[in-house]
Amino acid sequence: MEETRRALVRMLQDAHAGELAAAFAYRGHARSLRRRHPDQAHAIQVIEAAEWHHRNRVAEMLEDLGEVPRRRRELLMGAIGRFFGSLCWVSGWFGPMYAAGRLEAMNVGQYATARADATTLGLVAMVPDLEAMEVEEQRHEDYFADLVRGHPLLPLAALLLGWRPTAVEKRKALSRLVGFNPCQGVSPSTTRATPISSGSRGSTTPTSTAR
Repeated sequence: MEETRRALVRMLQDAHAGELAAAFAYRGHARSLRRRHPDQAHAIQVIEAAEWHHRNRVAEMLEDLGEVPRRRRELLMGAIGRFFGSLCWVSGWFGPMYAAGRLEAMNVGQYATARADATTLGLVAMVPDLEAMEVEEQRHEDYFADLVRGHPLLPLAALLLGWRPTAVEKRKALSRLVGFNPCQGVSPSTTRATPISSGSRGSTTPTSTAR
């Protein structure tokens, strides 16, 4: 059980830092799209807000476990997020969209693993929120997947980087299992969020499907 607890803490610490990187990357990504693709820019702003909300909730989970984020990883992932956000201005349309879909797929796996570990440890209060965040990250992945599906560069990117959009048939089957509409995508919202300091609960709570 102690090994499972350590794994859960490490996964939550990784998720907390990863959400920081994702939020900063999405901020730059949205800004780079404002003129040519304003609808996509707005949707990505909504996704950014959800990432800040997830980060707030993961910080609370770590605090409940008596743990804190890993400062070095926070600094590293924050720098990585800013770098990739800046790169969106010069890397064309497909690259950032594909990278975002791949990132969201990784997030889905993180929260699924954390949910399984929390269930094993009997941390029942955490399970619903971890499941909700897993489902929301799946929606984000589906949004980017639908954008890049059929793009001529997708086969090469999938060969080199390993992620490709989930087949529509598989998504429909998944929707029956987890109870969400995989074609729903991202709902419009003007909600924005500001980052919270590492390990604090923060007072900003952007609108999100997760608690």
